[in-house]
Parts: sequence; C-alpha cells; structure tokens
Amino acid sequence: MQEQKKSMKNNFMQLLISFLIISCLTLNNLKYEVKSDGSQNIYVGEVNRKIIQSDTNFTWFDKNYKSYSPNKEAIEILKSKKDKIDFLIFAGTWCGDTKRELPKFYKLVDEVGISEKNIQLICVDRSKKSLDSLTFKYDLRRIPTIIILQNNKEVGRFVESPQLSLEDDLAKIVIDLK
Repeated sequence: MQEQKKSMKNNFMQLLISFLIISCLTLNNLKYEVKSDGSQNIYVGEVNRKIIQSDTNFTWFDKNYKSYSPNKEAIEILKSKKDKIDFLIFAGTWCGDTKRELPKFYKLVDEVGISEKNIQLICVDRSKKSLDSLTFKYDLRRIPTIIILQNNKEVGRFVESPQLSLEDDLAKIVIDLK
C-alpha cells in the first residue's frame, strides 16, 4: 500500500512538472512542448542547451559532452569562420544519434567560442515534425541535422552521423567561406 502511494506521488509530481513546463511554453521567447512517452521526455519546438541540460532524464548530455575531445585543426578552422556563420540544428531528444552528436556539437562550439545567439535548436517528435514549418522549409529527413548558415542562407549540413568526425565535417563545410 505504501509503495502504491509512493508511485502515485511520483506520477503526480511528474505530471505536475510536465504541466508547468507545457503551461510556460515560452522561456526566453522559446516555444516548445514536453511530451512523455512513458519512459522519457520528448521535447518538440525551439529549445536551448540549458533546457536540455536541466532535464534530469537527459544524463546522456553531460556524459557525452565531457567525454568528447574535438581535434585542434578543425577547431582552428571553425574559429577563423565563427563570426560568419550561424547554426540551425534539428534534433530529437529520443534519438540515439542526437544523444551522441548534440553534446559533441556543444563541446565543439564551446571550444571554438561560438555564441548561443548563433545557434537555433529545434527539437522534433518521432515523426520529425516540430511546432513550426522549418522542418518542411529545410526538407528535414534525418536527425540530428546541423545546418550551417551564412547570411541566412544554407552553405552546408551535417546529417545524422559523421563522414570523418563532427568537427572535421563542419570544418570542411566552412573552410572556403569568405
């Protein structure tokens, strides 16, 4: 009986937290929803790193962030272009590839010195849809997809998994940008 009460209390707290998050759909002008599939939270809409890191269900973020060491040559190439590019990321908090690559991306941009204001993170549901039409505009098919923009125009994208490494693939895209 006591175990049942504890379980009900946990379920109620989880429901209350989800309700509060969903009720406050705007945090720093970000619009998103949090859904639960029973085992994990699925974010849909525009979020930021702080939102992902603050969800205690996403221990994968800090673990994969800390274990990643991007190579120095690619970091230098990205540093030389950092003021000329922006990033649009489509990710799924439920997706194994996102769990692997998104923390690496943030470790990389931290080492390069790219500002959060140059990164837009859009989370999608399992059908790869979000709260806006960006998934259609950018013809999203796989996640994560990291789109590099220069002057609001796409100059290249990283899709799902690296050819060489995340940082080498991104450096290869930006190396010839003026």
